[in-house]
Amino acid sequence: MAKDIMTPDIPTIENIRGSAAALRGLPQDEPPDIDGVALKWDATVDGFIFPRRHAAKVLAALDVSSYGEASNLAREIDGAAAQVNANPSTAQAEAGNYRKGRFKWNGLDLVIETAKGGERRGIGPDGKEWSVTMPAHYGDVKLTTGADGDPLDFYMGDHPESDIVVIVNQIDLPDGAFDEHKLVLGAFDEDEALKIYEDGFSDGKGSDRIGSFTTLNVAALKEWIASADMSKPTQPVKWRSTDDKATMSDEGSLLPMHKLVDAMRDQRIWGSEYGLFSRDQWRELVSKARKRADLMGEGIAGDGARLTTRDQVNGAVGKILREQGGAITIGKKD
Repeated sequence: MAKDIMTPDIPTIENIRGSAAALRGLPQDEPPDIDGVALKWDATVDGFIFPRRHAAKVLAALDVSSYGEASNLAREIDGAAAQVNANPSTAQAEAGNYRKGRFKWNGLDLVIETAKGGERRGIGPDGKEWSVTMPAHYGDVKLTTGADGDPLDFYMGDHPESDIVVIVNQIDLPDGAFDEHKLVLGAFDEDEALKIYEDGFSDGKGSDRIGSFTTLNVAALKEWIASADMSKPTQPVKWRSTDDKATMSDEGSLLPMHKLVDAMRDQRIWGSEYGLFSRDQWRELVSKARKRADLMGEGIAGDGARLTTRDQVNGAVGKILREQGGAITIGKKD
C-alpha cells in the first residue's frame, strides 16, 4: 500500500536541489514575509520555494525545524564536538596530541579542537597564560596550509547550513602586520560572523585584530582555498600606527576575478575581489561599464562591443567600483 504524502503539521525546510530549498507546512495563501527573501508557491513540492542560501535566515525568522541534509549536518557536528577532550594538559594542547572531533562540511574536512563553550588556553607573547570561553566550535581545516604554516583555523556558528563565509584578515597587535586568516562559517549573517570572531578573545581586543575581512559564499571559499596565496590577506589590512595615523597595507592576494564569478554564478550571486553582488546589481554595473565604454570611444558601432571578454567586462566594472570606494560586502577596519 502506498504511503500518503502529507503536509507536515509544523513548518519545515528541505534542500530540494543545488540552489533551492522548500518551506513546507504553511498555507498557500499565507506566504511569510521575510525581508530580503523571495518565496514562491510550488504545488509540485507542496510548499514555498526560495534560494537555498537564505535557509538560515528563514529558519531564524520562522523558528522552524529543518530536516534532511541540514539536520544531518547539525547532528554530525554535535557528535564531533562531543568527542573533543575538553581538558587536555598543557603539553597535550601545545602538541595538539589530544582527542578532537572530525566532520565534513561542504566537502571540506574540519577538525574541532575546542567545542563551543569550552576553554581555549595558550601562552601570550608576554609569557602570560590566557584563556577564553569559545563562542563557537573552533578548529582547523585539514589539507590546507595557512599563513602561519599550520592548517587554516575556523569558527563554526550555530547555522552550519548557511552559505555565508567571512574570512577575517587577522593582524598582530600592536604592530598591525598581517598575521593569518580566520574563517567564520555557519553564521546567520556577516554581523554575526564578526561577533563570533570578536568574542573569541579574552582581552576584549578582538575587533582591533580585524585588519579587514571578505565575505564570500561556500563555492567561492573553496575556490579561494584552492588558488589563493595564503601568505597575504584577502584584502589590504588597515591599522593605526604609533602616531595614531591610519595605515593601509599594499598587500592583498586577490583571487582572479573571473574565478569568483564562476564559482558563485550558479547561486545567482556575482563576485569579484571588489565584493559580492546580486544578479541585478551586477547587471547594472556591467551596463554602466558598457555605456562608459561607448562614451569613451572604446566600443564598436556605439554598442560597447570591445567589452566582450570576461576580463574586459570585469576590469571595466572594477574601475567603477574603485571610484565608488569599493565593494558593499568587503570590510576594512575603520
